[in-house]
Amino acid sequence: MLELLYFTEINRAALSASGIIAVVRGVAFDVTAMYTRSRGITDILEHPLALASYVIDIVSIHDANGDYLYVNEAVTHSLGYKVEELIGISAYNLIHPDDRANMAAEAHEKLRRGEVVNQITARLIAKNGDIKYYEITTTPMLDNNGVLEYMIAVARDISDYKEAEKVRAEKELLLKLLAENTVDVVCLHETSGRLVYVSPSVNHILGYMADEMQAAVFTDLIHPDDVTLVANVFSEVLETGEQQHVKYFRMRHKASHWVFLESDTKLVTDSSGQHFILSNCRDVSEQILAGKEIVLINERYRSILESSDAIVAMMDQEGNYLFVNQKAADFVHDAATTILNKNISDYFEPAVVQGYLAMINKVMHTGEGFVFESEVPMNDKTHWFRNSLQPLRSNTGQITGVTVIANDITDQKIAYLKVKHQNEALRQISFDQSHVVRAPLANIQSLLTLFNTDGLDDTQMAYLSMLKDQAERLDTIITGIVTKSYMVRTAIDDDQV
Repeated sequence: MLELLYFTEINRAALSASGIIAVVRGVAFDVTAMYTRSRGITDILEHPLALASYVIDIVSIHDANGDYLYVNEAVTHSLGYKVEELIGISAYNLIHPDDRANMAAEAHEKLRRGEVVNQITARLIAKNGDIKYYEITTTPMLDNNGVLEYMIAVARDISDYKEAEKVRAEKELLLKLLAENTVDVVCLHETSGRLVYVSPSVNHILGYMADEMQAAVFTDLIHPDDVTLVANVFSEVLETGEQQHVKYFRMRHKASHWVFLESDTKLVTDSSGQHFILSNCRDVSEQILAGKEIVLINERYRSILESSDAIVAMMDQEGNYLFVNQKAADFVHDAATTILNKNISDYFEPAVVQGYLAMINKVMHTGEGFVFESEVPMNDKTHWFRNSLQPLRSNTGQITGVTVIANDITDQKIAYLKVKHQNEALRQISFDQSHVVRAPLANIQSLLTLFNTDGLDDTQMAYLSMLKDQAERLDTIITGIVTKSYMVRTAIDDDQV
């Protein structure tokens, strides 16, 4: 379809030779046979512009005041007006009020001088009130005296272009705001590696101004041990076109210390088809250093656990092992890595397993720790343990299992039982002394008090007195034995074995 840009006449002198010329996409067509200039504008109006009726742009003819003399049917499709509604109406009525002054100032004087006004952008008001953008070219037609007689205008709807331009401008502004305010560093490199853009956030993270970064040699700022890593990432992106992620690499801060950066790098293409490498880098120094500190702390804790004389294990609710130290592995004569795939029932008798599982469930149910003693047969020997069970919690605070710290108290337990046996023996001795031995003595003492001393001579009285003294002495000795036995037993009972 031909698209009419504007009408013009070459000049009055050439009128008889060329007549009215229609310029279509830069090609001039002689339409004199259709519209004879000598018959005036009336003939033009009586014979609608056949060519203009086929174009999608609004083609119109106006008098010197801007009133419509002719407009093609494209105005109906574009602005919603019928042709007859506009004839005799000033074109300025369709122009947005804010654009009328600019149109008058920019176009009026040029048209009166006979100059073509090319591609002025103005907003036109559609019949339904919508505002549309048009690019308007207006050509003046002067009479024999050089006075403006008619104007021929071609208006092209550029609303979609303007809307796209607006959206693009908004996106560019948004991208600019994001680039300038993001905490990450956004870098754009040519495929050669040369840095062509860096976001202002680089100042906060690396201490450099953006222009300082662009002026520097990028690889000089990367830690020597990480240069190959970054170069390989760039090569991989260029070769595969796939985005690459780097957990961290180090760049030198302006203050000379190293900053750990995590990056995502991908290939991008501009509107001209030129390729660039885009990297988004974020500062992960705190996380990396914290992670290293956590590893160090874990190693320290593991060292403490491995050097402990206690058996340390972590188990879930079913008694599956989650962790054991070497002391625990040695006790069951198995490798620590092997134990992690097993259950407490794989190593201990059912009675022991039942006791531990009951305590594990108690800890997980109450969320409180407990201390208890247990007797554990192992390798034809009975071991005694004092166990401390504490809840094992996840990062969210949920109880996922228990930590068991078991101290072998077998030797102490044996010593305690031996002392307890001795204590029982002392109790028996005390009982024998206070009941078995003292009872006959008490009887003897009672009998001695019943003796009739009448008629006894001095010798007999002396013997009786000696007998009473020995009975009392024996009673004192028995009382002393009982008292000392009680004191020893009390001391043993109070001892923390």
